[in-house]
Amino acid sequence: MLALWRKVEGLAKLLVARWLLLCGLLLACPLPPAQAQSLGLAGLQTKVELDFSSALAPNAALPLGSGVNWMLASRLEFDYTLKPLQLNVVLQPGLEFGQPVITDTGLSEAYGLLRLDTLDLSAGVERIPLEYARLSLPYSLEPVSPLGNRLGLLGIRASWNPQNTRLRLGLLQNAQGWFGLLSLRREFDTFELEAQALTPSGRPTFGLGGSATIENLVLYGEVWALTNPAEWRYALGLSGSLGDGLWTLEGGNAAPAAGQAVRHLLAGQITLPQDQDSSWNLLAQLWFDPDALRGQLGLGFTTGSSDTQLSVSAGAQIGPQPPALTLKIALSFFPSL
Repeated sequence: MLALWRKVEGLAKLLVARWLLLCGLLLACPLPPAQAQSLGLAGLQTKVELDFSSALAPNAALPLGSGVNWMLASRLEFDYTLKPLQLNVVLQPGLEFGQPVITDTGLSEAYGLLRLDTLDLSAGVERIPLEYARLSLPYSLEPVSPLGNRLGLLGIRASWNPQNTRLRLGLLQNAQGWFGLLSLRREFDTFELEAQALTPSGRPTFGLGGSATIENLVLYGEVWALTNPAEWRYALGLSGSLGDGLWTLEGGNAAPAAGQAVRHLLAGQITLPQDQDSSWNLLAQLWFDPDALRGQLGLGFTTGSSDTQLSVSAGAQIGPQPPALTLKIALSFFPSL
């Protein structure tokens, strides 16, 4: 198994060079300290991730190979600090070879952040995650890219951060126009709470979320009240240790993942390390749809080192339709350029 892994790793590394050229990753190459200093770029930091994956959806009614998708993707992070100003850019370009071929330019974030003691001011395209849920997504402002990545919103934001408190104000833009965001988070000894108020698309929305530690367990949840028309979304979860692993159980009225429809669901996850560099992950979801009970079960194995990761997974969907099986293998690289 180890010898096979080394051969696969060697072959994939040959592909990395070509993907570097395709994505323009040479822009992320760090300069020597002396040259960076002379150019005023001593505060520049970069991170690069390259992903190669293939997914197979076997179907007896289709010709062999017609259900195979290939994907090339990457994640590039650029952080430039010139105190008190910090510039941040995150790109996630990708290309999926399937039916049809999907391309993604991948601009996730591009914003400037000004830190002034307990006050943070930012402007540009920035991600605004609001959820406390871990296995579902009750409510999200963020658009989703063609390859399923969550993207930031254009806007300006101000955050006041005294001890154990965060008060955030934002003016953001989505496809329907500009809207306001107000949130207040307070941390206590064993729990935290956060209240949200916003008006996307002219639809006033209010949320309350939080988490608490109860002995060796973590209880978390959130509830959202959407108006015009009225709608409730929510999630409640419990998580704890399982030896060296972790288990999580969650239920609510939420989307199973970004970009999917909201539905009543129950989800569970178990993560178990096999050794220092390898782990197993089991994820199960039940969807209580109005017309039928549906579900999804996935088992994955991940192994690797500090600069390389291999993931193999299998998933199945069950319900009134014929069962659907998906097999996936993914290679990720974290090169030091």
